[in-house]
Amino acid sequence: MQSAFATDLTQIKSSLLLDITSLDQQNLIAVGERGHILTKQVNSDWQLKNSPTDNTLTAVYAINKNDIWAVGHLGTVLHSLDGGESWQISLQLETNSPFLDVIFLTAEHGIAIGAYGLFYRTQDGGETWQKEIHASILSVDDQAYLDEIKQDSPELFDDEAAALQPHLNRIKLLEDGRLILVGELGLIAISDDFGHSWQRLEDIYQGSYFEVGANNQVLVGGLRGHLFASELNAAQGFDWQEIEITEPVNINSVLALDNNRWLLMGNSQTVWIWQAQTQIAKPLVKLKSKAVLNGAILNDQIWFVGDKGLEAINKSVL
Repeated sequence: MQSAFATDLTQIKSSLLLDITSLDQQNLIAVGERGHILTKQVNSDWQLKNSPTDNTLTAVYAINKNDIWAVGHLGTVLHSLDGGESWQISLQLETNSPFLDVIFLTAEHGIAIGAYGLFYRTQDGGETWQKEIHASILSVDDQAYLDEIKQDSPELFDDEAAALQPHLNRIKLLEDGRLILVGELGLIAISDDFGHSWQRLEDIYQGSYFEVGANNQVLVGGLRGHLFASELNAAQGFDWQEIEITEPVNINSVLALDNNRWLLMGNSQTVWIWQAQTQIAKPLVKLKSKAVLNGAILNDQIWFVGDKGLEAINKSVL
């Protein structure tokens, strides 16, 4: 069904949209509040697609131009096998917690993460999903507490580990095949076995991270403008460099460009541009959205989503 609220495309294009991604060099997809799903082809306008849910959608991930996943509030996972033309519900939990990100390592093997430690895995293309709890992502103090629980009251261990789970905000695949997970309470964790086990990295900041970007550089960004970058070198580990931005606002997302440059999007209408190995990110452009939530490139344009919907700038401004 199409969302009961989805009646006017112009209005929807200006409504809260939370994620956008490229399907290929010719197509984009964006998702947002009330289950809205929009697609765009080069030289065509945005189109609204029928959605099987009215729940807000927070993230979208494309395995390829046809095989697409979206996640959102109330433990919702959606799947499309035809480039976003039609969608089916793959998972609907009985929870008030939202999924916040999703990744697929193959067409069959995917992970959805979210608030209060939501962590679900499928290994059969979404036919079934299994809940997982990873105590190893917790802080040193919480892990020490759980060790005591395990010795004194083993039957309480799983419940306590679940109760201590932080919000899990982003998960990405690194170029070296490892997964990186970021979230609340300074969480940065690495997995070298497709997320079955995790190693929490030493804290470099105690607040929340909302985003991680990865190519030969790894960027993590979060509350109040806290942003760190490191070269990707598995042998030497991570050597974080703090990046300064002009305003102490939340960093919501980052987008890799060419020539080791990155776009940084945050909660002040501002998009910054950062050159790897430099200390300061420079303001690039102001947008309508107070919260710029994500961006994607289509041909000669960069499209952004946020609390004021869709907005594009020409790549020539770079």
